[in-house]
Amino acid sequence: MWYTRSVPIGVDAVRSLLEDVFGAGVDQLRPCGEGMWSTSFAFVAGGEQLVVRFSSTSANFEKDRLARQWSSPALPIPDVVVLGTAAGSCYAISTFAPGSPMQHLDQRRWASAAPAVLRGLVALSTADVSATSGWGRWDAHGRAPAESWRNFVLSVGVDPLEDGSNVWRANLEAHGSDATRSFDDAYDLLTTLDLADVPRGVVHADLLNGNVHVQSDSLGGVFDWGQSLFGDVAYDSAFLEFMAPAYPSLGLGAAAAEAFEALGVPRDRVLACHLHIGLFHIAHNAAHQNWPMLSAVNERLHELTSRWTSRNP
Repeated sequence: MWYTRSVPIGVDAVRSLLEDVFGAGVDQLRPCGEGMWSTSFAFVAGGEQLVVRFSSTSANFEKDRLARQWSSPALPIPDVVVLGTAAGSCYAISTFAPGSPMQHLDQRRWASAAPAVLRGLVALSTADVSATSGWGRWDAHGRAPAESWRNFVLSVGVDPLEDGSNVWRANLEAHGSDATRSFDDAYDLLTTLDLADVPRGVVHADLLNGNVHVQSDSLGGVFDWGQSLFGDVAYDSAFLEFMAPAYPSLGLGAAAAEAFEALGVPRDRVLACHLHIGLFHIAHNAAHQNWPMLSAVNERLHELTSRWTSRNP
């Protein structure tokens, strides 16, 4: 979840752990990123490229392991080969996802990668979730708590961060009435939408932030499934469309539009996804008092909802 944190750990400690797991044959060990909830290192063992990640919780690693069942050529998901604990930290060792993070592509490389991104979005929407249950953020056993998409989506107005804390709301109200009114107006619009008869699928819900690697004209890997949920199959495409202005070198809006057309998604379902995404990120940024980012999210949410309401007076 958003409130977990990565674990600081040095290269020497990582090497010691890996040598205990694999023996002495650990080569090319190097840091390869630190995110919201994990710190990672790439290495080679037994001739295979692997990654080890460290976190304060194993929950997201367990979700990564379960998500492997949805891997396909269009949606490559790294295999989690070892889960463990060491020195009070949780760690996961996974196969390496080659390529560059999607958000680092320039316009030329994006043009080559865009068809692969579309194929990945369609593969996500058609993944078999028949062995899972519920709606909303699922656990390591593939179970989500909400009884319907509507129940999950509308919970964003009560407990958006799913931590039982109201600090986000207190911070929002302290920041000013305009911020609070914007949140409440967007939520009121959300409550008016028809959220029934939504096709249930697996949603990654965080396809940026370094979580999708691209190789030329194919995907190298989709990982970090900690925020994943069961919900509307249009959600991931709506997420990319929502975030498009932050990544001007990528044609995220066009890719999302192609995905909506391929999936036959009506725009009111897209609007529901946009509203949930915007409200969640407003609450998240209010909790962390990141007011510039909250303002940007508010502006984008207003732009998208205004476009919809102008067509549906």
